Amino acid sequence: MIEQVTTEKKAEEKKKQEKKEVITPVLKYQAHVADVGWQKEVGNAQTAGTTGQSKAMEAIKITYTGFDGKNAISYNSHLANIGWQGWKNGGEISGTTGESRQMEAIQIKLNATMSKYYDIYYRMHVASAGWLGWAKNGELAGSEGISLRMEAIQIKLVKKGEKVEVGGRHSIEKPALTYQAHCQDYGWRGAVGEGYTAGSTGESKRLEGLKINLL
Repeated sequence: MIEQVTTEKKAEEKKKQEKKEVITPVLKYQAHVADVGWQKEVGNAQTAGTTGQSKAMEAIKITYTGFDGKNAISYNSHLANIGWQGWKNGGEISGTTGESRQMEAIQIKLNATMSKYYDIYYRMHVASAGWLGWAKNGELAGSEGISLRMEAIQIKLVKKGEKVEVGGRHSIEKPALTYQAHCQDYGWRGAVGEGYTAGSTGESKRLEGLKINLL
């Protein structure tokens, strides 16, 4: 009888523990903004950074602890004149402070355990474009190679299987630039890409026309 009571008590405690584990762990993040510094920490889906003030985000810290009490998130920032900085773990600074260097894009992902239960969604407010759509699970959000500053970010956890309205594109790609020259005696030459020479040199051939495409 005593053994049966003990077994039932253990089963009840196990159910209580499992019930605790389905509670969404707390997600927090904090932005460092040009001319402002570190802002206060905000929570799930709230805005960090600024909008309508033309101020660049320069760094970010994100914290998210899994069911096991360990770090459950990593993030990677793309910075002006540096490129991708490299992955940081929860609580670490991604970006720079005191260098007046703008963030331009970000990737965020959950660890293997938490990614079984949740998706991580995030979207950027970008200079000249406003709010972009939602990226998720390590996708690039923002821009790369076109010097558009990040100004604000929103991050949220979504349970696996729940639908999210992504709201359009989550990144802005650098347009492909090509151009084509029409030369004396040659006519139209082949199209070339950014940084390459169109036309001819050392042949005394006139440049008579030019086509430029931005895709």
